[in-house]
Amino acid sequence: MAVGGTVSNAFIQMWSEDVTHLAQQKASKLQGAVRTVRGVVGSQYKFHTLGKGGYLKNKVRNADILPMSDSAAFSAPTHGESYTGSTGAHATVAATMNSFVAAEYIEDIDQLRTNVDYRQSYQGAIAAALNRAYDSELIATMDAATPGTTVDATAAGLNKAKLIEAAEAMNLKDIPMGENRMLVISPKALTDMMSDTTLVSSDYVATQGLQTGFIPNIMGFNIVVSNLLTNTGASSSRACYAFDSNSIGCAIGKDITSRFDYVPQKVAHLVTAEFTQGCAVIDTDGLVQIDVAE
Repeated sequence: MAVGGTVSNAFIQMWSEDVTHLAQQKASKLQGAVRTVRGVVGSQYKFHTLGKGGYLKNKVRNADILPMSDSAAFSAPTHGESYTGSTGAHATVAATMNSFVAAEYIEDIDQLRTNVDYRQSYQGAIAAALNRAYDSELIATMDAATPGTTVDATAAGLNKAKLIEAAEAMNLKDIPMGENRMLVISPKALTDMMSDTTLVSSDYVATQGLQTGFIPNIMGFNIVVSNLLTNTGASSSRACYAFDSNSIGCAIGKDITSRFDYVPQKVAHLVTAEFTQGCAVIDTDGLVQIDVAE
């Protein structure tokens, strides 16, 4: 009797011994890119700010010095001096703490039926989810703020003109130049930059963008590419941001911490991870929104 028609019943199946995580952002891209305070206790954390001060010109000999916080005295000088600047006012910016948690049960029987280490796999997936939550919270905070400057989309992608305008806006506000200037952009915005010869060609700049497919920095900005940026809904416009690290605050009460516990009533192990975070825009002058048409 021929067995050709039923030979498939004798086939065996072999499963891989590891799990491939589908494409996703696994690590935080903005951690370390903003001013971060850890060990916060309470429901809020307040970042202190101090306004721009001023100076007295040609103080009259033997006249009492006036503190720059005395706005009334400087509005009507009594000895003929002139005062330039502001009063160095103190203020606070509050960041409300939010909690984030992710979890999954691993049935003991299920674990016996597979050769995959579910514990390690779920811990990796949960940590990746919370790292995305970390970045999403920072981006949502920037979305909710009123930036010091907005570079309008005007039906154009991220081109050199917009980068120059964003840099100029920060320069006009005396935002320090250096490694603390960040630029968070979308993948499409990166494509726009890669398409601009003056931004990637060695004839214009010292970069290997065309070889690597990425531009690490441009015009004093360190570049971060994120898929978490918000679509503004205006002609498919994406809100990208240029900011100074010290202008954005992140308060951490508890860093991402994972646990692996046995739950008797579930007859399963529970993999969990959690963290607490509060974000705030400390100085709106150091935040520039760049609307990019996509």
